[in-house]
Amino acid sequence: YNFVCSLFAKENNLQRVSLMARLIFPSTFLKQLELLADVKAKHDALAAASPLAAYLAQHNIDLAADSVAGAAAMECDENLRKRSAKKEINTEQCKLLFNPVWTHVKGSFAYLKTLYGRSFRETGLWGAPILGSGRINYPPGFMKRTLIFDQLLARHKSFIPPAVSPLQTYLTQHTISLDDDTIAVQQAVQNHNDTLRYSMQAEDAREDRDNLWKPVAAHLRGIGGFLVKLYSDNPSEAGEWGFTIDNSRRSPKLRTTKVKLKQKVSNKSVVI
Repeated sequence: YNFVCSLFAKENNLQRVSLMARLIFPSTFLKQLELLADVKAKHDALAAASPLAAYLAQHNIDLAADSVAGAAAMECDENLRKRSAKKEINTEQCKLLFNPVWTHVKGSFAYLKTLYGRSFRETGLWGAPILGSGRINYPPGFMKRTLIFDQLLARHKSFIPPAVSPLQTYLTQHTISLDDDTIAVQQAVQNHNDTLRYSMQAEDAREDRDNLWKPVAAHLRGIGGFLVKLYSDNPSEAGEWGFTIDNSRRSPKLRTTKVKLKQKVSNKSVVI
């Protein structure tokens, strides 16, 4: 038989709690940039008396150069946010323009299926991706759907007066103008292309920002670790440099382990 045994991870004593200070590093670029400004301001204010002087020299860290890199990374971040915003605007505009057109397309094919009955080939001539069962298998992609609209439009216009398109009855009944839909599709395609362009520009800006900032972030992590160790008797002093220090007591963690009969499992001083 298997049974479930709950073990508490601790050192030497089941009731002991951890008092080790933890450095909480900012998760966002902007917060990390603020941290750099705080560290540099504190270091500059202490001048030669700064406890960071030896550490910075040992690790070839120039906070002034890091600040310059941070300013450049900030420009990239602003560019990223601008491009991302334009991407979202164009994405939404594309949907607003094309969704009504796509509703017209699906309605038109539903009408044509009713008109032609089991003559699936006739419905397919209008651009419908129709299966052998008669079901229309619409593609999910925007551009592929615009191609279906184009084929529907071309088939409709292929009927030269006095011939009348079989679709005209449905269009008239539902007050649908394929000319208006054509204009909407053209604008939607432009918005779609702009979305792709802004997306690429945003990713380029993100990559540039991260490449500039990654070494600086590594410096800040190292500085934070150094300060916590330097102020080991009172780690909260590292907070004066802008770092967030967690001194809260942490209860032992609960871990659930399955142990087979007669199997031994050890955890520090606990043996089962």
